[in-house]
Amino acid sequence: MGLVSLAGSGVLAAELFNTAVEHLGSLASRDSSRYSRRKDCASGAVLIAVLGAISVGVALIVHFVLTK
Repeated sequence: MGLVSLAGSGVLAAELFNTAVEHLGSLASRDSSRYSRRKDCASGAVLIAVLGAISVGVALIVHFVLTK
């Protein structure tokens, strides 16, 4: 259960960082093309965090199904 909480917290933290990068980018530059790479990179980090959380969930489900 601790791994699920840790994975979920990681996803929430990545989402908060992504939001911060988007807001800072929009404040720093009015031209959206200048900060789009940073925004895409932060979104990619969120995707990786979500995929990690999904893999933790799948691993736990498989573990519980196979041990019973």
